[in-house]
Amino acid sequence: MFLPEGALLMRVQESTDLRDKAATYDVPLAPNAISFKDAHAKAMAGDPKTLRQARIRAQDLVAQTLPAPRD
Repeated sequence: MFLPEGALLMRVQESTDLRDKAATYDVPLAPNAISFKDAHAKAMAGDPKTLRQARIRAQDLVAQTLPAPRD
């Protein structure tokens, strides 16, 4: 996730039911430092343009590591 203070890797097991907010969404799940609820609140508080620019920069960095397409 892209937050105002920087990128944050959030992990979850595929079987985790995030709709069960009290048990999984509102509390930090290992190994995450914060809950999905708190991460969402931080992301929504950020400037959308700044967060979009951070996402684009991250995409560009990943793209630079990919092999060039072959014709």
